[in-house]
Amino acid sequence: MKKAKKHFLRDHFLPHRGNKHTPHAIGHTALFGYSVAMVLLKFLALSAAIALPAASLFSSAITPANIISLTNETRKNLDLGTLHENPKLDASAQNKAEDMMANQYFAHNSPSGVTPWSWIRGAGYQYKYAGENLAVYFTQAEDVTAGWLASPTHRANIVDTRYSDIGVGVAQGTYNGYPAVFVVEHFGRSSSIQAVAEPSQEPTISVTPAKDSYKIALTAPTAKSASAHLGNASVDLKQTSDNTWQGFIPYDKNTVSKNGEPLTVVTNGTDAESVNQVALVAPGSTAQDVYAFESNSPKVKVLGVFSVNNLQDSVTKFYLAAIVFLSFMLIITLLAKMHWRRLPLAVHVMAVIGIATALMII
Repeated sequence: MKKAKKHFLRDHFLPHRGNKHTPHAIGHTALFGYSVAMVLLKFLALSAAIALPAASLFSSAITPANIISLTNETRKNLDLGTLHENPKLDASAQNKAEDMMANQYFAHNSPSGVTPWSWIRGAGYQYKYAGENLAVYFTQAEDVTAGWLASPTHRANIVDTRYSDIGVGVAQGTYNGYPAVFVVEHFGRSSSIQAVAEPSQEPTISVTPAKDSYKIALTAPTAKSASAHLGNASVDLKQTSDNTWQGFIPYDKNTVSKNGEPLTVVTNGTDAESVNQVALVAPGSTAQDVYAFESNSPKVKVLGVFSVNNLQDSVTKFYLAAIVFLSFMLIITLLAKMHWRRLPLAVHVMAVIGIATALMII
């Protein structure tokens, strides 16, 4: 077996007397096959660009219908009631998603202080109970749902038996310089009497990724002190005003558990100690409360099979690799045995290199 493999590699990639000093990898038949394959590859790449415009490659599977279906599938598996799509919650979620994209933020509360409940009430939905899930940088609806289920706070919304209605909004654009899809999922149970007032004494916490750390912003009217904890790291949050606290907690992706580690914020005040798990730092997830930001840009999943940063760039790199390979094979073949009979082969190889170059430029 090893001997046969050795002969195969030698015959295909090295010029010698046995293959008449012409490696099979650059024989006329192989060169014809390369030409056909490269033309077909370009045709498929152009067809994908037409059928799926560049932006849609980042969101082909993320639709409100798919998100709602997956959410209800989870509830069904847990013998929970089905959530009914509500047009008012659809509108509130869509408005929130578009606002995040337009104003470049990713948090439950907007930079101007607009809360999730404001969007829901603004769409005309009078609620008794309401909740919100957020996600960004995903390319498949299944991954959005998986990220939410990995987060205790998001999972709590999905399985909450108090909710009866659901709405989902999806906005497509860029975030932090990368193509991104913002997903907002609103839950609710309507009230025919009056919406429950937004609790004013409950703490609100936002977490923003920074360099090798997370920035914690806390609003807690009754807090006298506050701290953040992640693994073995703990930091005291500094009070910046009567109700707000801020601080940074370091994060080392090389030491964090592969299964995730909870990021918690502890407040001490007139209502005793309060422990809030606000994030699960876990590699591979990028939901609102599930952080795993890497230095690389988000990847695009093509046809649900493989991931690339940019489809056109990958095709270009393929042609460049083909040019380098054919050039190298031609050089070693000509050096092995210079002869006028090599001229047709050299012309054929150069022609294929020309085809690859033209396709790379187009």
